[in-house]
Amino acid sequence: MIWIKVIKQDISDDTIYLPKKVAEKLPKEVTLQFGLKEIKVNLCEIEKSSIDKKNSFEDSIEVLCGKDIIQKLYIKESLIYQMIYKDETLYIGPVIGLLLGEQSYYYHNRNMQGFTRGMDIYNEIGGLFIAFKDISIDWNSMVINGLYYDNEVMEWRYGTLPFPSVVFRRAFYTSQKVVDELKRLTGNRVFNSTRFDKWEMHKILERHKNFQEYLPETKELIDIKFFHNFMNKYSDVILKPAGLSRGRGICFVHRINDNFGIYDYRISDNPRFYIVDKTSADEFIENNFIQKNYIIQEQVKLATINGAPFDIRIVIGKNEDKRWRCRGIECRKAGAKNKITNISRGGQALSINNAMRLAFGPCIDTNKIRNELISVALKFCEIMDNSGEHFAEFGLDFAIDPNKHYWFIEANVRPVFRGFKHMDYENYLHIRHMPLLYAASLAGFGKGARDSEPKAML
Repeated sequence: MIWIKVIKQDISDDTIYLPKKVAEKLPKEVTLQFGLKEIKVNLCEIEKSSIDKKNSFEDSIEVLCGKDIIQKLYIKESLIYQMIYKDETLYIGPVIGLLLGEQSYYYHNRNMQGFTRGMDIYNEIGGLFIAFKDISIDWNSMVINGLYYDNEVMEWRYGTLPFPSVVFRRAFYTSQKVVDELKRLTGNRVFNSTRFDKWEMHKILERHKNFQEYLPETKELIDIKFFHNFMNKYSDVILKPAGLSRGRGICFVHRINDNFGIYDYRISDNPRFYIVDKTSADEFIENNFIQKNYIIQEQVKLATINGAPFDIRIVIGKNEDKRWRCRGIECRKAGAKNKITNISRGGQALSINNAMRLAFGPCIDTNKIRNELISVALKFCEIMDNSGEHFAEFGLDFAIDPNKHYWFIEANVRPVFRGFKHMDYENYLHIRHMPLLYAASLAGFGKGARDSEPKAML
């Protein structure tokens, strides 16, 4: 692999001019691929050229291309790329797509700052990063009219761009038909390819005996009988919308003799609390939850910190070696008089060491807890890898009960990292970088390619 910068020449043939030390090691004619675009090109030598054997992102070599090549492949000249020769094909890249939602306000540089902050790893990857949505795609011309990241000015610019060879899906309201076609074109290199709702996820996980012990009993809430069966069995249950996350739309129901106490979080972060009789409870449940894509789940008795519930967020993702790695664990304690732990809803982030000592005392073996949780998380990832979909990042939420048994709460395929940002900013950045490094590796421009001896081409 070598680092290059493409320089456009005012000539109309399909010729690439490389430094002599590079060109003499390559055939005279090769296929040149950029994203999913490819053409046949001729290779010629630049006679008077010198190459630094310490070729790097900061000291890239110039590759001269005829203007026809630039136009046919939609190469952006301002960027630094990696170049790899393999199987009679010269690859320039990586070309990585970020499939965003349909909200129009995303598609302006000032609204892409969250993505810009993640691009501070650009000098390790280089290449073309494309932000696009469904309607950005021109299927006839096989191009995308979207935004690309210009590292020179650290801004996102509009352009007509090639199809990426890898797509990182960042939104889940896009057309599944579009996603399926991108999967076909890229050879299934669309990662985070879907998002299972809570009921779909539960049905997948409960089929695996090695994961069943971590699952609270859960049913789809399709009849009032399910509600009463659960209340008779557990006394405390949770009603969760199958399609939402981050604590939205949840209700807690608690039996109080012949009545029911209801903590309703559907409207705001501060719950409405009702005590109602059976008739009123039935009416409330029938009108708001039955056949409304809700699940009912036993409310497990959890360990607490000073009387407040807490859960455990594990961020796990695929690294450049394409293996799952735990990238961070945080605990989130619910705010005062609250049952929901999300940081965005008043929760407090704690390190796992601090949380476990506060919950179980100073003699708790936090390393054992940490290792066991990671082991459970890896079991989950193995199940997802066998689901027929392509995943590379999860925020997994677990809880622990007073007997130190672990309970799976939910999986977020688009996790947020507010707690990590405050606890360990360096690790927070590493978490943000992980899917981009994985994308580069998936495109063939990962650490293995970058660590290969440049002299092989120089």
